[in-house]
Amino acid sequence: MPNESFRVSPVSQSFGTHEIYPHLRRDRRHDTWHVTLVLTRPPDLPPVRGEDLTVQLHDADGRSFDVRERPAGPQVEVGNSRGVSVNAEFVFAGAARLPATLSVSYRGQTARFHIHPPPEPPR
Repeated sequence: MPNESFRVSPVSQSFGTHEIYPHLRRDRRHDTWHVTLVLTRPPDLPPVRGEDLTVQLHDADGRSFDVRERPAGPQVEVGNSRGVSVNAEFVFAGAARLPATLSVSYRGQTARFHIHPPPEPPR
C-alpha cells in the first residue's frame, strides 16, 4: 500500500482560541511522511504564517525525522464570520521508520500527540 493514514491522539488540542487537528500520512513511494495541520480559529485575527508553525516527528527511541518541506508566508484561510480554518503541510523524510509522537508548536505553545499505526488488514 503506497499511502497509509495514521491516527493521532488526542484528535485535537487547543491553543487558546485556536484548535489544532493534525493528520499524518505515510507515502512509501516517495519515502516520506506528510503532516497536514488544520488550524481553526475565530475570524478577524492576524493571518497564520507558515513560520508561526513548527512540527516535529520522533520515533519510539526519540530520534527526530528530517523536515523536507514546510509552509512559508501567509497561509490560505477559508471561512466566514463564524470562524476560519487554515491548512499547513509539512513533509518529513524516512517512511521506513515509524514515528511515535508528533509535536506542534504555534506562537510559543506546544501540543504533543501520540501516533497510532493503522490496523493490520485481515488475512
